[in-house]
Amino acid sequence: MFIFEFNNTIMCKLKSAFAITKYIYPIEETELFAPLGYTFDNPRTDDEVKIIIEFLNRSLQVRNDDHNKSNSWNSLGIVDQLGEFMDHVHKTDAGSYADGFYQDKSRKKDSIIELLAKSWIIVRYEDKEGLFEQINKDSNNIFKVGWGKFNTEVQKNYHQLLCLSHILSLLAHNQPGHYYGETFLLTESSFDPFYSVDRFVLNNVLEDYKGNCHMYRVDDGRKSWLFWLNGKDALIGASDRLQEIYSIDPVQEKNKKVRPSQKQSVKQKINHIGNHLRMTYQHRLDPELQIVLLVGIIEFLLTRNPDTNRFNVEDSISKQFNLKCAIAIANEIETPNMNEINEKLKNLYSLRSDVAHGNYIGEIGVDKFVNATYLLCDYLQNIIDTYIERKELIDYLKDN
Repeated sequence: MFIFEFNNTIMCKLKSAFAITKYIYPIEETELFAPLGYTFDNPRTDDEVKIIIEFLNRSLQVRNDDHNKSNSWNSLGIVDQLGEFMDHVHKTDAGSYADGFYQDKSRKKDSIIELLAKSWIIVRYEDKEGLFEQINKDSNNIFKVGWGKFNTEVQKNYHQLLCLSHILSLLAHNQPGHYYGETFLLTESSFDPFYSVDRFVLNNVLEDYKGNCHMYRVDDGRKSWLFWLNGKDALIGASDRLQEIYSIDPVQEKNKKVRPSQKQSVKQKINHIGNHLRMTYQHRLDPELQIVLLVGIIEFLLTRNPDTNRFNVEDSISKQFNLKCAIAIANEIETPNMNEINEKLKNLYSLRSDVAHGNYIGEIGVDKFVNATYLLCDYLQNIIDTYIERKELIDYLKDN
């Protein structure tokens, strides 16, 4: 086992539980979401780096002998692009933390996988039970503390992190018209760092990283939000904005019925929305189901149960959806075309109803469902942005 020196001390334990992201870049520990204690960081101990290396090798199904490991990683073609990127960082950001990391003499001893593992960005979160450390000490402990159990604190904390990551990704991405729910997290469950992820998924992350290392050096190159230097400001900015309302509790008016908008706290709403975004992304190969889930999130934020004595329920909710969505969406558009927005919303809700009620839709091409998913993600981004900036407006729309 190699030794990773940090601050001139050798540390063998884990600092915390952590999730693995799709970002690769040397960083100092950076606050992600203060109310829940989440931070971005790199692996800081020899054991943490070892976990990342073994996770990457398992995921890519790299054979265990050193010769094949080296050949497998070198064959990915990352070495040249990363070398040129490191030179670019030195020229454009000399003296920065990342430049210091890349220029450190000990880097010359690192293999490509060691270099990537030490600069892979993780999200740290709380593990009061010490389950990560128990599994790290003895991998068999995973069957005692994790296998078949779904109610440990570390699993609950990870689930909350995963849900939040989907909201922050929705708010921070730079793919309008093509975003379908992807999150910046790579691992999908709390104990994934001790297992693996799908080889195809990790291959895509590494191919994107290689391409982004090149494109970052090109002035007019594509700037992916899943490359740390391109996406960090939008991601942390979205987190900062969300934190401004996160701790707001419901308002209970004396001697009055609880208003629909006040039945949950902001924290409860964020968790609920994030969980449904998580499920939406899990069903990314089923755009019909994605449409139902995404419309459901919007209905949760904006619509209320109609008076069944006065209205046809389906008709009333449809009208609420069109009118209230249009108002919330227009709040985020400089010169909105209200007629165009209204027509698109009508079509989206009609499509959702066809799916939800089992109507025959065999003649509708899959492209229409995929494009509807993209549009719903764009509109949901607008609505949540409005909720953060003008919570009282969204609450008013919900109640009336």
